[in-house]
Amino acid sequence: MRKTTAIILAAGKGTRMRSSRPKALHEVCGTPLLGYVIEAVQDAGVSQIIVVAGDKKESVKDNLKKMSVEIAEQYEQLGTAHAVMSARHLLPNRTDAIIVLNGDTPLVKPQTLKKLITINTGTEADVTLLTACLDKPRGYGRISRDLHGGIKGIIEESEANAEGLKIKEINGFQSDTTSFVEG
Repeated sequence: MRKTTAIILAAGKGTRMRSSRPKALHEVCGTPLLGYVIEAVQDAGVSQIIVVAGDKKESVKDNLKKMSVEIAEQYEQLGTAHAVMSARHLLPNRTDAIIVLNGDTPLVKPQTLKKLITINTGTEADVTLLTACLDKPRGYGRISRDLHGGIKGIIEESEANAEGLKIKEINGFQSDTTSFVEG
């Protein structure tokens, strides 16, 4: 397998969860959401894991003390792309691919991550994005494609016009830049 680095975004606040606890540290069956994501990434054979911490970063750091991960700090919460950029200084001189995941997606499976990596490797694509088609895609970012089927971007529901809201293909990781990007 190529050298792959995972950047897991755990800088979000728990605002939508009506909690002062960072979103990725909310627990399911006694394990923080972030723990499930890290386990899936490890089980997928990813060689380097970077967790981006922001809001309440000390809580996130404390939670990760016994795990083999590096921590990048996002000092200002300026969006998903900014969070990814906060990890840039920890990337090795040579990594073949970067996979970006949200720290609050506990149901992601190692098999899914392996398949994304395999597809990206086999097609030599610059970006491989997990998507799904839903009959009622309410609340999700929609995938905008060009005439050739290439991804043009992701339209967040709050920013979509009537035509954009008709799109049924959604971003599988529910974030505006969560993707698999070749480095």
